[in-house]
Amino acid sequence: MPQPVTDRRVLIKRTARIVLIGVAVVLLLMVAGGIYGIARQWRVDHTYQAVPAKITLARIRTISSNGFLYYQPNLTYQYAVAGKLYTAHAIHGHQRVGTRPWAAAILHHYPPGAEVQAWYDPAHPHTVLLVRPFSFAFYLMVLVPVMIALVVAWAWRTVLAPLAGPILNMNPQPTADGWFVLQPRHTIGGQIKFWILVLLTWLAAMALAFGQYFVMAGRHYQSLAVAGLVVGVLFALVPLAMSLRWLWIFGRLLEPVITINKARPKMGQTVEVRVAQRFRRNLPVEQIVLEMSCHRQALFVSDLLRSGSQLVEDIPWLSAQSLVASTMATVENPLAGSAAYELPASLEPIPKFKIRPARIMLRWQGRLSVVAGGRRIHQAIYPFTVEFSAPRPTAVAVET
Repeated sequence: MPQPVTDRRVLIKRTARIVLIGVAVVLLLMVAGGIYGIARQWRVDHTYQAVPAKITLARIRTISSNGFLYYQPNLTYQYAVAGKLYTAHAIHGHQRVGTRPWAAAILHHYPPGAEVQAWYDPAHPHTVLLVRPFSFAFYLMVLVPVMIALVVAWAWRTVLAPLAGPILNMNPQPTADGWFVLQPRHTIGGQIKFWILVLLTWLAAMALAFGQYFVMAGRHYQSLAVAGLVVGVLFALVPLAMSLRWLWIFGRLLEPVITINKARPKMGQTVEVRVAQRFRRNLPVEQIVLEMSCHRQALFVSDLLRSGSQLVEDIPWLSAQSLVASTMATVENPLAGSAAYELPASLEPIPKFKIRPARIMLRWQGRLSVVAGGRRIHQAIYPFTVEFSAPRPTAVAVET
């Protein structure tokens, strides 16, 4: 009996691991920088004390870099703490550059001789600011990585995990009557848990970030924060809608049970499939459809480069079959149906390859759909793989 293909999955796992580690490092650095900036703003807001100051000099500093001119507002002011006179230049805590009108607009508020209010650190009186920072950019440095991490988690669950993880239904569990139970790629309960976890994670991140920012910034918040709040709410609608959708499905359907007559069907055999669908409430069902799709893969693995590729060829001899049509589903009696698929005795030869394939696989999957109220209310994917190899694939040979 053939063994599961591991080369392709090992390659995908290695590549995915490297990519995910790189993405995680970048996201963690962004989060660390954002948290540091937020903590500094919080410290300035809660520990710095007001002190009167007097502007002694206000001018625009011109900076030339790579052929471009930048302008920086440059202030000098004096303040006294405990009878000691200090001279400082800091406005926001870090130097900013921009256009000449921008710099002039800032200096307009601080003419020479003006009495202003500054903020100093009681533990270090020489550390002072004219404007306490309330930048929302630091909060974005936390929220954006969280958003990216959630999108990556969704992509891993829907795309990468089926490729890199164990081959689902490679060894289906037998039943008492000698048939074999197929497992869906994602269960209804699993979908509910995933989307609720995504929703709660994002809402928690938004509550901490926006709540802390708007409380600390007061009326001085930036328009960027308002735009970020709108975008965050819109993003939260996606997991909210998906959570409600799967909860709605959970309130009407139980997990379908699909059994197959052969754990490893061979070419020329008849594959029989049985479906039992239970319901949590009475529901008029228009159709339960089982659709089988199939394709053939040629896997290339280079021991030198440790890389792989595949040729995908669709085989159009499996199609959709309606198992149930126009009936009333009840809680007491599940809807059941069956379908049979004739596998061809042989496949058409595939072209010769310049590089010898390491494996050729026949992969197929079932898609079970429940149609009610004129729309598909549930769909489940049941992947299945039958491996066979051909050392020189001018034709396909099936291992028994």
